[in-house]
Formats: sequence, C-alpha cells, structure tokens
Amino acid sequence: LYKLGKYFEAIEEFTTAIGYDSEESTYFLNRARCYRNLSQLENSLKDAKRAIYLDRYNPQAYILCGKAAAELGQKTNNLVMLRDSAAKLQKALEICLDQCNEQLGEEVRGVLLEVKKSLLQKEQTIKEQKSERIKSYLTGLMNKSSESGRGNQGKFELIKELIANTCEVPEQTVPDYLTCRITFEIIDDPVITQAGITYEREVIENHFNSKGFIDPTTRRKISNQLIPNKALQQETKSFVEKNPWVLENNNTCLLYTSDAADDLLCVDLGGRRIIKKKKHLMN
Repeated sequence: LYKLGKYFEAIEEFTTAIGYDSEESTYFLNRARCYRNLSQLENSLKDAKRAIYLDRYNPQAYILCGKAAAELGQKTNNLVMLRDSAAKLQKALEICLDQCNEQLGEEVRGVLLEVKKSLLQKEQTIKEQKSERIKSYLTGLMNKSSESGRGNQGKFELIKELIANTCEVPEQTVPDYLTCRITFEIIDDPVITQAGITYEREVIENHFNSKGFIDPTTRRKISNQLIPNKALQQETKSFVEKNPWVLENNNTCLLYTSDAADDLLCVDLGGRRIIKKKKHLMN
C-alpha cells in the first residue's frame, strides 16, 4: 500500500499491527513515513520518536525524526525544533559510521548540512529583527529627547550613539558548521571520524599521530577511518566564492602538534603547540 501511494490505507494497516505488537519499532517507523508523505508532520514526528525509543540503533528512525522536525521548525520558525533536528541527524550519522553504512551516511550529511544552513539563517533573521526593534525604540527616545530642549543634549547624543552601534554592520564571521572543531578555522579538506564529527583532514591526522586514535571532541577510542565530507567541502567552496574576505581573514589554519618542526612558526597554547599553515580554499 505504501509503495502504491495509498498512505491512508497503509496507516490503518500499521495501526492495526501496532495494536497487536506495540513494541515493534518498524510499525511506528513506517507509519511515520506515511504521515510525512501526507504532510501530517506532528504525527510523523511522534511516531519517529517512538521508533527511536524502541530501537536506538536504527539510523532510519533518527533520519525521519530529523527530517520531520526540520520541516516543522522551518514551517513554524521554531529554533528549538531545528536544533533538535540537527541533533537527531547527527546521531543518525554516527550510527551510519558505526555500521559502516557510507551510502546512507552521505545522504544524512547532505540533509544535516541543509538543516544547519536553515538554522543559521533563522538565527540571523531573529538577530536582525531584534536589532530593528531596538533601533525603533531608541529612535523614539531620541525624538522625545530632541523635543524636550537643550537640557537633554547629553542624553540625545548618547541615544544617537546607541542607534549607530545597533545599526553597525555585523562582524564578518564563518558559520560554525563550516569550521574545524579543533582549530575553529574555516575547513578546507573536511573528513568525518567514526564518532561522526568533522575535522580538517591534516589536523585530525596530526592529532592521531600525536595522541592516538581518540576523537578529540568525544574522547572516544575510534578507528583510523576518515570519510571525506564532500557535501561540506562543496558548501565551503561556495561560501568562499560568495565571501572573498575569507581568503584575507582566514588564510591560515592552526595545526595542533606535540613536536613542531619550526620554532619560529610555533605558538604556546596552554601546553600544546601549534603550527600555522597556509590554506588553499579556492583550489
């Protein structure tokens, strides 16, 4: 029924099956798929979460939960839901890597990237709206201060300064999802560890050489498997093309090392040493 697009009928069948066995996660997962195809996102999300509860190692359940939460978050401008979507998709990616399911992992990476982009855009929009409200409020105060006469000249100038600061062009920054978790610099050759976290290839390889096969973020022991994050690499190149200032402000990355080759390039950083290396983001 599902493959024939008869989603209402399929929902009835899965509901009947759940009545016989409410501990089978597959029934909830398939019913969640039907609900999503009917744009019943709340029901889809509810069933996907139940599927996760019943089977915490099924990546498909996390993927569906993430997709439903993302669609609801975008539809309702709900940042909490978008963040939950990103978390569920990240978990799905970790499971895919643990199960060596690279094909499904590639699909998850693409969806996760889009969710992070959407989340960033929503957060930026909220900041701009907040700034605009503050500007409007301060402008009203300035007008009242101006009408009150010279005695309020100091207050008038202060409000003008506050308005100017509120309207300042935001600092040029690189989105977090385009940066390495170790160096916090824009990423050039992103790879994913078995823990599902993306790093700059040379940085994580350097970490492996000096610290062993332990993920720097989770501190979990992992294999030496590094999977190229092609979707993120393409997104980074696209970002650089649209924001050429990155090449001027982020032309180096910091490589953690325990044995720097050239002391002239090294900087002490809390007992750890780093080497600066030129990056070639446009290649």
